[in-house]
Amino acid sequence: MDSIRASYIEVKNKNLELMHSLDCCHRPNNEAGTLIKSEEACKPDFTQFPLSAEPQPHITVSPQMENDTIPTTEGIGIRYGSLECLEGPADLRQWTHVSDSPALMNHLFDLYFAWVHPVHMLFDESNFRIGYRERRETYCSAALVNAICAMACNLIGCTTPYKQGKEKIRRAELGAEFAAEARSQLKIESNTPLTSIQAFTVMYLVDLCSGKARNASGYLKCAGDLLSVKRFAKDKEQPLGLSMLGIHALSCAWSAMTYQLPCNLDSLQMSVIDEQAKNDMTSAGRRCMPGPQNEGDETGSPIHGVDTAQQQASLSQIIHDTVSLHCGYHGVVTAREMIGCYKRFLNWKNDLPKPVGDTQTDHQPLPHVLSLHIQYHAAIVRLLAPLLSCQHFAAPDEKNIKDMIVYHGRCGLDNMYISRQLYSRRYTMPHIIFSMLHLGDAVVRFSSRPAEVSDVVSFCLQTLEQNRARFPLYGPLQQTFGRMVEEQGLELSTDADHQVHQCPQYGVDEVLDACMGLSYVQPIDQICQYIDHSIGEEWSREWQKQILETRTLAPVNTVLGLHFILND
Repeated sequence: MDSIRASYIEVKNKNLELMHSLDCCHRPNNEAGTLIKSEEACKPDFTQFPLSAEPQPHITVSPQMENDTIPTTEGIGIRYGSLECLEGPADLRQWTHVSDSPALMNHLFDLYFAWVHPVHMLFDESNFRIGYRERRETYCSAALVNAICAMACNLIGCTTPYKQGKEKIRRAELGAEFAAEARSQLKIESNTPLTSIQAFTVMYLVDLCSGKARNASGYLKCAGDLLSVKRFAKDKEQPLGLSMLGIHALSCAWSAMTYQLPCNLDSLQMSVIDEQAKNDMTSAGRRCMPGPQNEGDETGSPIHGVDTAQQQASLSQIIHDTVSLHCGYHGVVTAREMIGCYKRFLNWKNDLPKPVGDTQTDHQPLPHVLSLHIQYHAAIVRLLAPLLSCQHFAAPDEKNIKDMIVYHGRCGLDNMYISRQLYSRRYTMPHIIFSMLHLGDAVVRFSSRPAEVSDVVSFCLQTLEQNRARFPLYGPLQQTFGRMVEEQGLELSTDADHQVHQCPQYGVDEVLDACMGLSYVQPIDQICQYIDHSIGEEWSREWQKQILETRTLAPVNTVLGLHFILND
C-alpha cells in the first residue's frame, strides 16, 4: 500500500507541475498559478485522484472573456463542425432594447450554449442562431433572446462593468434588465408559440438562480401546461421533441428537489419523445466542442448533446417514479418496490452509451455528462436515505443500506470535484448545487470517518460561498446546510468548523424562496409513514431475488476506486 501511495503521489505532483506550466502559458495578464492555488485550496481529501494535464474548457475563450470584460468578436464562439459561428444582425431592436452590442449578445449566447444548453436542452441551437441572424421568428423570439441573455449574465464576472452607451452597467443590473424585457415580451395566447414556452422555461432557470423559487416554479408549471396543450394540438410547424425532453427533465428534478408530488407524466410516452428529439436536431446542430488537444481541428469533439438529453429524460422518469413512491402515490412502499427502483437506477447506469457513461478524469468528461452522473448518485441517496429513519431493519441490513448511501454520496461528490477541477466554478447550475447538498448531507449524517465529514463540509460550503455572489439562491442554501451540520453535533476540523459558523444569515422568506420550504432536507417523517412496517423482513429476500440472482452490477462490496483505497 505504501508503494502504491508513493507512486500515486509522484504522478500527481508531476501532473500538477505540468498543469501549472501550461496554465502559465495560457493565462493572460501574468495571472499564472492563480487557478491552481484556488482549486488546490478547496480540494477535499476524499477525492484524491491523478489530475489531468490541463483543464480543457469546451468554449473558445479569448482574453477578454477570461477577464469578463466586453468581448470583441475575434476569438469568441464555439466551432460547429460544418456550421460556422453565426454573427447576429447589426440592428438588435427586433430582439432586445437592453443592448445594442452584437459582440455582447454573441458572448452571452456563447456562454449559454456552452454551459446551460447541454445540461438543460430545450431547443435546437442552430435553428435558434439562424433565426436570430435572419430575423425569423419560427425558432427565435424576443422573449427567448432576452431570457437566454438574462440567464447567461449569471455566468459572467460578478463586478466587471459593461459599457452601455456612455454608462457602465454591472452584471446583476444587466441580467435584471434582460429579465425584465423577457417578462414584458411573454404573453399567454390561445395558440402560444413554442418559442414563448421555451422562454417560460428559461425564465424558470433565471428566477431560480436569483433565489425566487416560488416564482420560478410558476414559470415551469406554465411551460408544462402550455406544452401539453400544444402537443395535443398536433402543431406540425415546430418540433416539440427537445422541448418535451427538457421540460420533462426539469419538472422531475424540481419535484425531487422540493419533495412535491410530481405531475403525471405517463402520457408523455418517452420513446416517442426520444424519436422526435432525434428528428429535431439538424446535422448542423450537432455541435462539436474544441479543446487544446485538437486546436487545429475544425470539427472538434462531439458533445453528444442529444444522447445526454435522452439519458437525462430517462433518468428523470425514474426520479419521477421515486418521488411518487415517497409521496405514497402507489400506496404503501414495500421492499420489492424500493429495491426495484434501485435496480432501475443501476440498470440505467450500466446501459449508458460509452460517451455518456465515461467519467474517467483522463478522458476529459464533458461537464453535462458529469452533471448527469452527479444527479444519478443524488437520486439514489434520496431514494435510500429515508429507510434509515424508519427503524424497521435488522442491524446487518441497516449497515448495508448506510454503506450504499455513503458510497453513492462519495461517488457523486467525486464527480462534482472532477467537474470543478476540469472546468470553472462559475458554471455550477442550481440543480447540481441541490444534488451536492443531498450528497453532502448523506455523507455528513452517515459516514463513520470524521476526517471525511470535515472535508465534505468544507467542500460544500466553499462551493456555495464561491458562487453566492453570482447566484443569490446559494446564500440561503449555505445557511441551511450549515445549520444541518451544527445540528449533528459533530467534531469538525478547525477550518470546517469556522466555515460553518461563518455561514450568512437569511430570513424565512428568503429560505422559502430558495427551497420551497424551511430546508432542502427530505421530509423524512412524511416519507416514513408510507413505508411498509414489514419492509425489513422482506429486504434480504428481495435483494437476493432482484439484485444477486439477476446478477445486476451493484457497486457496493465491489472493488472501489484508487481514491477510496488511499483514504482507508
